[in-house]
Parts: sequence; structure tokens; C-alpha cells
Amino acid sequence: LWIASPGGAPARVAPLRHVWQVARLPDSSWVVLTRGGELWRLGPGAPRLLHRAEGASGLAVRGDTPWATIGNNVVAFPPGRAPEVIAPRPGVPGGRPLLVDREGTLWIGGFRGLVALPEPATVAWNEQDGLPNPPHAHHLEYTPDAVWVVTWFGTRRLEGHGPTRRFVSVGLHSGRIRSDARGRLWAADLDRGFERWDGTRRTRFPRPGLHGLYGTSWRRDGTMWLATDDGLFRTSTGDGAPRRVASAPPSGWPHGWEESWIGPVLEDHR
Repeated sequence: LWIASPGGAPARVAPLRHVWQVARLPDSSWVVLTRGGELWRLGPGAPRLLHRAEGASGLAVRGDTPWATIGNNVVAFPPGRAPEVIAPRPGVPGGRPLLVDREGTLWIGGFRGLVALPEPATVAWNEQDGLPNPPHAHHLEYTPDAVWVVTWFGTRRLEGHGPTRRFVSVGLHSGRIRSDARGRLWAADLDRGFERWDGTRRTRFPRPGLHGLYGTSWRRDGTMWLATDDGLFRTSTGDGAPRRVASAPPSGWPHGWEESWIGPVLEDHR
């Protein structure tokens, strides 16, 4: 590897064979990718080998993190942490050329087209990370301490931050969940009644025949409307069970709300 400065003679930088791509880091050091699949860091002292695999085809730097296509993988090398394989994964196919634009988006080109991973970092989660298999997620909810993911095969809490994030199972619940004004989550357990989660602590409010929660709406007093297949309910201002509100089903339905479920509900400003 050589460096050529305007008006000066080329200077030999490092005795690396088959240099393929070079990128500069914010601290003025360099990362060098060779055709054979070696990723080197050049700074004070001798060149340092960061990674070696079979074959290489792409290199880019986002912030202080080098990204490289080495072998069949796109790999990130965050400072002070172990390398992280970004692709191929479900939703993020493997690639060849890499590019970081001025907005910090990482672009991956490959045999399936073009994938953009915006900044801040984009992550694809699947069964390899702790979701059920298959990871058919159909509902998401956010609380101050976690992201909740509901699938047809159970519910998971995504806890933590950054590289320490992990999925924690909260059981086989697969219905809708909704957050109230206090950050508590409400759900209906099939044919058993209501459930409320305060963080990881679950409280049950039995009501046989209740199958699902289909809509919610916050109220100014901190309570919440709960629309179900068993009529309309309202949560309490304290920790008690939801109270059923007198709401007759439409006329002509002999089996009541079982034939005419309440779906989305909204309380207006009045």
C-alpha cells in the first residue's frame, strides 16, 4: 500500500498484498481491505489485523465503525466490541459493495438489489435473537422499559439498550396489547379475562367468555376504554378490575356482543 501526496513522491505505507479498498477513520487511522478477505487497521505502530475470512468486496466507514463485506457476510467492527454480522439475515440480504452517504445511511448492494440501513443503526430481529419460530409479529407496543412484540406464538419483551438488548418471554399470549397513561399494558387472555402488566408483573382479572381486546382510548382522568367482544369496559383510577359499561349491542343480535364485537373506539374532546 502506497500513499501519494500532491507534489511529493509516493510513500510506502504497509507491505500488504492485494489491497482492494482503503477508508479513513475519524482518528486519522486507516482501515484496509484486501482481496483475500483480510481487514487491517493502520495507525501508530505495526498494522493490526482485525478480521480474516475468504474473499472481500466492500468497505465503508460510518462514524467510527468500519463496515466490510468479507466472505458471504457484511460485518460491522464497532470500537471496543466484538465484530457483529449484519447480513445476511432475514430482511437484510447479503451484499457486495458498501457506501455511507452524507446523512449516515449505510447502503448495501447485492444480488437481490439495494438495501439502505439509516442512522441510527438499523437492526433486524428474528428467531435467532429470541423471537418465536416462526416470528410472525402482528402487534407492537412501547413502554418506558421495553418494546413489546406480540406474535401468533407468544409475546416477547425487548429489554435493554444497544448491544445488551435481549428478548424476554412473557408467555404464550398472542392477542392485542395496549398501553395506558401510566405505562401499564392491558390485554385479554383467551376466554379467561383481562391481563395487566406492570413491567414484568402480571395481574389477572378473571372474566369467563372474554376473548379479545380490539380497541382502546385514553381518558383525561388517566383511565382507558377497553373495547372487547363482551362489550365496553373502563379501567379504574386505581389498581382494580375494569368495570363493564352499560352498552347494549345493536338490535337484532340475539347472542349479544358475541355476534357484534366492538372494535376501535375513540373518546373525543367532549
